[in-house]
Amino acid sequence: MSGKEYLIFDLDGTLVDSMPFWEDLATELLHRHGIDQLPADLHDRIQTMTLTNSAVFIQELFVLPVTAESLAQEMRVLMDQHYRNDVPLKVGVYAYLQGMHKNGRKIVLATASSSALAKDCLRRLKLLPFFDFVFSCEDVGQDKTQPTIYQAAAQYFGQQPNKIAVYEDALYAASTAKRAGFLVIGVYDHQSKEEWTDLQNLADETIDFATVVKGENK
Repeated sequence: MSGKEYLIFDLDGTLVDSMPFWEDLATELLHRHGIDQLPADLHDRIQTMTLTNSAVFIQELFVLPVTAESLAQEMRVLMDQHYRNDVPLKVGVYAYLQGMHKNGRKIVLATASSSALAKDCLRRLKLLPFFDFVFSCEDVGQDKTQPTIYQAAAQYFGQQPNKIAVYEDALYAASTAKRAGFLVIGVYDHQSKEEWTDLQNLADETIDFATVVKGENK
């Protein structure tokens, strides 16, 4: 699949090791509102939601005396601090993207994070010049349980889905892209390693950037 010219990359868990920050976000937010006892499955219930939708869910679940909009803004501020300061790049990613860019690949980002947060992170990690465009689920109005964001990228490229490779670490998102006719490259992430076997079975190809940098592309 190395010959594909059109590439869509997820951000969280694919390019950057940000999932621990997202997993702790609801806890961090609710702690600020004096709530420390949380349902064990809270992260699982909001995992596929956009930040805006998760704020609505949290506001309704805990009946907080603030608006969902203000909660969403609090969450953006917290994550903005992490993206600006301490969300790390995954091993091997810079060299891989640099190589794709030098070889003339057309590259866009498709992220559940806001476009502003994503750009802040990419800029700090020196990745932003490799990307032609940043697509956000919030901008297109659908999360990755729907193919809208991938279809928007395909329209931007002016190409059919079967000419475009989508890099995803999350099984649900990869499944969405696959059903929509895109080529799927499953990306290994230690935070979702329990899904790895299923992702390998679904994907057209898999990759672990940490091994690519050692010349051991799986």
